[in-house]
Amino acid sequence: MTNNPHPIGEDDLQAFIDGRLSDERQREVEAYFGDHPEQAGQVGRDVEIRNAMRAALQGKAQEAIPQKLRVAALERRMRSRRPAWRSIAAGVVLFVAGTAAGWLVRGIGVPDAANGDGAVVSEAANAHLVFAADRNRPVEIRADEAERLSRWLSKRVGLPVRIADLTPLGYQLLGGRLLASEDGPAGQLMYEDAQKKRLSVYMRATRSDSTAFRFVDADPVSAFYWVDDGLSYAVSAEAGRDVLFEAANAVFDAAHGQAPDG
Repeated sequence: MTNNPHPIGEDDLQAFIDGRLSDERQREVEAYFGDHPEQAGQVGRDVEIRNAMRAALQGKAQEAIPQKLRVAALERRMRSRRPAWRSIAAGVVLFVAGTAAGWLVRGIGVPDAANGDGAVVSEAANAHLVFAADRNRPVEIRADEAERLSRWLSKRVGLPVRIADLTPLGYQLLGGRLLASEDGPAGQLMYEDAQKKRLSVYMRATRSDSTAFRFVDADPVSAFYWVDDGLSYAVSAEAGRDVLFEAANAVFDAAHGQAPDG
């Protein structure tokens, strides 16, 4: 039995999966696995999923951007929809192509994926790929404890986290979990539709004051992301742009205390 003065938590396990631990903490987590074979097996499967997705998506950044996803086309489609969140500046839609490993960002005016707003896309995408594929334990706290989940994530993230109701879109809340990011704690909410397809909402505190609304398409996962009241948000799923737009709209409304339409 190991005697670690610093207990191993979910954030350590996620950082282990992502390869972000220091050498010393890596050794401590590996020693922890010796006493917890079940968790070691689950983390091992998560690492395999991550590696498989990264391998499958290699070279995506070199593909040509489809005409329908070019910036001008996306902007025209956005203007025609009159989004409910007019307080978000500019309603700009930008195309981002990348891989799960680095989610390489390209396109005029798009922030670097390694830092700033763009980092949220990489973090959210990697977290979605890992946990949306987990059929046994996709969340830490389940939907029947939604109030507790909201309080817990709010306390850890440091800003109010409100849970959106996506049932009008066909997605039921499964629950959520705490994650580690390079800029501190992050929260992830997981939803599932009748076909067992999953959608996640990722959020963490940010120092960015950019409120531009962006669309990200990087097969198989797409996302909308934005910054609002000190939180960066990313809504991710293997779903079409219209579904993600409606989900992101509901998340924005929930953050501002608005009930969903209908």
